[in-house]
This record gives sequence, structure tokens and C-alpha cells, in this order.
Amino acid sequence: MKKKINLFESLQSDDLTPDLQMLENLCGIETVRKLIENYSGMYFYIPKVTSLKSFIYRIVGDNKSMFTNKELSNILGVSEQYIRVARRDSAKLRSDRVLEK
Repeated sequence: MKKKINLFESLQSDDLTPDLQMLENLCGIETVRKLIENYSGMYFYIPKVTSLKSFIYRIVGDNKSMFTNKELSNILGVSEQYIRVARRDSAKLRSDRVLEK
């Protein structure tokens, strides 16, 4: 009978690289083990939240009457011009969706 070792269950915090230790501090060792088990060798780029255009447009659209352009630009860390464009485009997207229905 062959003996088996579950390598991933054996991983400890001290075995991890500094970037994986940051993930462990945020998500826990079990999550890091699963990431290594399922995605070993892959590189991940985690963008700034402001580069998630659909998210920004939704936030701008959902809060159109609660905040000024300046307030939203400060909250989101983008320019007021970006907010103006997002307001215009999100309004256009909403009106297009209404017309589709």
C-alpha cells in the first residue's frame, strides 16, 4: 500500500512567500491552500477598484442624488471629469435598458 501525504494540508504560514502571507492574513490559511492547490503557477493582477468601470458606473448611477461630482470623485479617487462622464454614460445605459424592455 502506498503512503500518501496531502501536501496542501501541510502548508504552514512560514512556508509561504510574503505575498501569500498577506493573503493568508486577509483570507486565512485554508483559502491560501485552496488557491495554491487549484491555481499553482498562475499570476493574478488585482486592479484598483477604480479601474472596474461597470462598478464605478453603477456606484455613480445608484448615488446620483446623494453626492455631488466633487464628493463622488473624492470617495472613489477619480477626477470630477471621470464622474461627469460616468454620470452621462450610466444614464445612457439605463435609458437604453428601458428601451429594450
